[in-house]
Amino acid sequence: MNNSSLNIVIDYLKNPSIGEVQDYSRRRSLWLALKIDEKKCAQKIKKINNYIDNEIQEIYINEKKKDKKYWAGKKEQTRKKNIEKEKEEYHKKINKLEEIDDKCKNLENVLLSYDETFSEKTSKQKSVPKDIKDFYEKWSNLKSNRKFSSKDLGEEIVNLYYNIQNIKYERDLKVESVRSKNPLVSENNQKYHEPDGLENDMFYVEVKMRAYESSGTAHEKIPSVAFKYADLPKKIKLFLLADDEHKYNIYWSQLIRGDIESSNKYNFEFENEYKRIHKDVIEKIVYGSEVAGELEKFLI
Repeated sequence: MNNSSLNIVIDYLKNPSIGEVQDYSRRRSLWLALKIDEKKCAQKIKKINNYIDNEIQEIYINEKKKDKKYWAGKKEQTRKKNIEKEKEEYHKKINKLEEIDDKCKNLENVLLSYDETFSEKTSKQKSVPKDIKDFYEKWSNLKSNRKFSSKDLGEEIVNLYYNIQNIKYERDLKVESVRSKNPLVSENNQKYHEPDGLENDMFYVEVKMRAYESSGTAHEKIPSVAFKYADLPKKIKLFLLADDEHKYNIYWSQLIRGDIESSNKYNFEFENEYKRIHKDVIEKIVYGSEVAGELEKFLI
């Protein structure tokens, strides 16, 4: 990753956005810097290759199958066809997304020139001119067709954090939940955990990234992470990025990290015990600003 792209990641982790429109613009820059669209296409092609490889392997281990080379060749033709189709669909999709991006950028320039903190709330103010409100409505409709998910952004940032330091990091994990063996657990309950990664075969990794200026209650799940993963065979490292560091659960995360002592005069002992129990599951909480600090070391 070049300096320009790395600086985009660092800036987003360290400095909160100050409005809905500004944050969307920054998230787009972050998405492009991390090349997430390209990586999603590469993942699909990898799945195609894996599937065809398995199909060919089945042909060769099947003792009753005749003309193995012929049928393996047919599978190779299918591989080539499917990959070409995937690449064609990817380029069509990217062209459409680039059109949306360009239109959004033009509207963002107008909105942010009017007010750098522009958000939906701003658009509802009586003092805002009608043409500005119309621009916001157009922008809002456009961006609904071009989303930059926090899950993808957060996981790619943490992947970059490990890769740039040359630390072994695995993704796409599925770890059996021992709780699923309990006969009282419903069959509909998840029987596997899917942590975001595994660091150096030592710690599972969970990434939480809430967009700046976003609404909702996703942050309320974070204090329950320890209980969710308490049945894993290894401890976890929890990454808190963007507003999950800067705005939400600040007291909780600082308490678990040991940055502060309990200030609860009514239940001081409870919070100390709560912290001790969490440390049995959570090896470390890493803030996005700390990730940014590590990334800064690799700027040229």
